[in-house]
Formats: sequence, structure tokens, C-alpha cells
Amino acid sequence: MAVEKKSNKKDPKINSWLEQLKNIDRRIPIFLIFIAISAFLWLMNALSKDYITEIDCPVEFYNIPDNYVMIGEIPAEVQLQVSGRGFTLLKYTLGSIALPFNLDLQSYFSGNQEDQENVHFQYYLSSKKEQFERFLNDEIKVLDVRPSTLRLHFDKLHKKKIGIKPATNFSWAPQYRQKGNLLTTPDSVIVNGPKTKLDTLDYIKTELIIDEQIKKNKSYTADLIAPEQCNLMRKKVRIDLRTEQFTENTIQVPISITNKPDSINLTIFPNKINITYLISFEDYEIINASDFQAAINYKEIKKQNEPQELNINLLFVPEEAKILRYWPQKARFIINEK
Repeated sequence: MAVEKKSNKKDPKINSWLEQLKNIDRRIPIFLIFIAISAFLWLMNALSKDYITEIDCPVEFYNIPDNYVMIGEIPAEVQLQVSGRGFTLLKYTLGSIALPFNLDLQSYFSGNQEDQENVHFQYYLSSKKEQFERFLNDEIKVLDVRPSTLRLHFDKLHKKKIGIKPATNFSWAPQYRQKGNLLTTPDSVIVNGPKTKLDTLDYIKTELIIDEQIKKNKSYTADLIAPEQCNLMRKKVRIDLRTEQFTENTIQVPISITNKPDSINLTIFPNKINITYLISFEDYEIINASDFQAAINYKEIKKQNEPQELNINLLFVPEEAKILRYWPQKARFIINEK
């Protein structure tokens, strides 16, 4: 049996590539290594020098009396102009400061101020340079703080009972609808906040509740949304939704005449209208023609001989019914004196 011998011949393209590698000057890799070392030494030398730069420092206020709230724009951070060695400043220029610098306001609230409706004062950040230096690093020198002064405003907290308004996006299964109003338990909440803010609040909204293809009564628990600068005495409420099944019905209702003098006989035609409405299965049997009232107004008749038509108005519709349409919407008439 003949045995096939494997060829040791290499691909011409590979041979060409290997030849090119052999022809590369061996001094190039050495040259690149020297460049890398030089760059590293230059960086170390540069970072050992002093620099001036700017960094953002987060701030946080504390020791605010419980019966006051800060109003207006509250700065979340201040800008510091600092100097120091490159090594020290590098971590602040490459990243952010994780913890905030605490601004103590206790000394700014005296016993007399705690009885005032509004408290205003200036907080001088420029006087806190040493505290900023200890907070950052003893090797950093704080040259300037911007803004140098904070104008802070506080309002005394007040309480107000405000109604709750559910925010919903409901859709029902075919021939189902909401029955009555949503029931919220509780229906109101105590709100703590500055008087100027409380006076603008008509209601407290809930988070948006979304539900689809509803065909039965349901209950939901929703978070209340606290207005800005306000606190709520409770965080959640219960919302009850009642659902009913409905159908469509059409009924004939006689047309009456309003404001007609007793000395006049008025014949109208047609003398009835058709009303199509939606009604729940529960109320279907208890609604009849006498629960509706349709009428024309005699005072709308113009003093002229040409034919006229008067508008037919629905004066009363039972709250259980939702009108879809009615027809006709105008009626002719003949006047006869008694």
C-alpha cells in the first residue's frame, strides 16, 4: 500500500511575511522602549511640580431646624481653586469627590429667629478655606471658593390638609366602564411645607396607575407624590375602582313646551324624539321615558310669518344614562289662539 507523504513546503505568502520581519531593523524595538521610559520619567517629573487647577466639591447643609425648610435654588456643589503637587491633584482631576463637604447652619439660627416666619442670611464660604483644605488633603492649598457667598432663605413649616387626586390611565374590556368616582382611602393627607407653597396646592397627585381590559372591581395601592419643599404625613393610599357592564338602548320621549302663554295653543310635530343612551345592566330596568325631559322654548319663536323650526333641548337626563345621540333636534309648530 502506498503511503502519501506530507509536503513540508510553506505557503509563499507566509515566507514573504517572515522575510519582511527579518529585514526589520533590530534597533527599532530598542528605540521604542527608550521612548516609553523617557515618557514615564517626564510624567513623574511633571507630576512632582506644583499646579493650580479648579475642582468641583459637593456640599450638603445640616443642622437645619425641623420647623424650617430651605427654599429657592440650593447649590449642590461649589468650585474650588486649589494648588498642589501634580500627584495630589491627579485623583481630583481624573475623578469626582465622593463625599460632600458639610456646611453647619446651627450657629445661624438663634432663639429669636426660630419664631420668625422667614429667615434669611448669608453664608460666607470664603471663610471656610482651611476647613476645605482639611476635608480634601493637607497637601492641597485652597486659593479661592466660588461662589464666595451663599444667600440662603428659609420658610417656617406649616401644615395643611389637602385632597388626593389619583392619576390613572384605565381602559376597559368591551361593554365595561367605570361606575361612579374612584374611592380614595384616605381622601386627603396632611402636608408640611412653607406657607407660600401650601397656598398654591389644590390637591396631591398619586403616581400614575395603568391598567387595561378591566372588567371587574379592583383595588390599587399608589405612592403619593410630594410637592417640592414639602413632606407628606403618609406615603401611600388605597384606590378602589368600581366597574359595571353596560348596554345601549333607545327610547321615545314626548316633547314639552316651556314659557308658553296660557292664551296660546301650540301644536308641534313631531311631538316625540328618540334618545339613544348607554345604561348599565343594573339600571336598565329602572330607567323609562318619564326619567327624561325634552322641550322647546316658546320664547325662541320669531315674530314673522315664514315657517320656523325650534331647537329641541334635553332639560333632564338621569345620571345613570350617558346620551349618545337624539333625533330629531328641531321641531316645527303651529300656533292657535284660544
